[in-house]
Amino acid sequence: MVELDACWPSCGPLKQACGENSFQPSAFSLQGADSVRRVSEIGFPCSLTGVTDVSPDEERWLEIPVTPRAASAPTSDVQPNSAQSVKEGSPRAGIFVRTVRVVGWTSIWLGLFLLGFIGHQLFVTTFFAQQNNIVLEAEAEVYFTEVEIKEVAYTPPGAPDLTDPADVLLPPPVLLVEDIPQQGGAFAIIRIPSIERLQEGWAVVEGVSRANLKNGVGHLPSTPLPGQPGNSVLSGHRTTYGAPFHEFDELQPGDIIEVETGLGVHIYEVRETIIVRPTEIWVTGPRDGAWLTLTTCHPRFSSRQRLVIFAELVGGPNAAVISG
Repeated sequence: MVELDACWPSCGPLKQACGENSFQPSAFSLQGADSVRRVSEIGFPCSLTGVTDVSPDEERWLEIPVTPRAASAPTSDVQPNSAQSVKEGSPRAGIFVRTVRVVGWTSIWLGLFLLGFIGHQLFVTTFFAQQNNIVLEAEAEVYFTEVEIKEVAYTPPGAPDLTDPADVLLPPPVLLVEDIPQQGGAFAIIRIPSIERLQEGWAVVEGVSRANLKNGVGHLPSTPLPGQPGNSVLSGHRTTYGAPFHEFDELQPGDIIEVETGLGVHIYEVRETIIVRPTEIWVTGPRDGAWLTLTTCHPRFSSRQRLVIFAELVGGPNAAVISG
């Protein structure tokens, strides 16, 4: 219903078109341009189509197309959603959304990076290490034919001194030795029949630096070469770069380890397996007889400890001489 405080002259046609009960004066005044604007805003609840008998004053009002207005929706007392209000109106909402977006994308890219890094360490490095091992084994085979081998007199530790002229002088035992290989060069091949990945062998290089161990099993330069008296120490990766020592925790006393050098094949038998801290370097110290000490990280995928295998020389070119 449109309520008018004062109607213009001759309101009869409007009342006739809208109905007697739909057009009542009261409420507010419609005068001049403000009246036109107000009528435009509220509209009439009826159609003025067909109204022709109007005065000049009424024509001014009828310049505005008037059509019935749809019933307005009831006002709801329900307040808008607080989250929506914050999102649309608060400057802090924009900062919060941008922060969440940055954190989310950063987490996604960081996760992808970590997955890629793990895949690289476990699979890519192993692939290239296996390819390098083929080349290094071939280099070792060539080294066997070129290395210079010498015979030296060997006096076992604890042998008695022959100072009495009446003692019969026997020729001292002869030990076969080879030249020290150059740093990083492949000079031996290790094989372990009870471990599948080492049944065909893995190249041994001189040195235990990070670069050396990327290419193969490394020999600690401060220790004797395999097949010589003392404690020869070899180290290798357990989870990356081919992981040649991956199954070393499966070795049992009595298992055989073979190391081929320019002298021939040296055969060791596992005696003991222990786990130590990385700082316990006593495992690389000298020992009587001829021993092979193998070290690797423990547990798998961690460098928190060291898994150490002790094996004693039981066969090979120098075994009889060293054992006496």
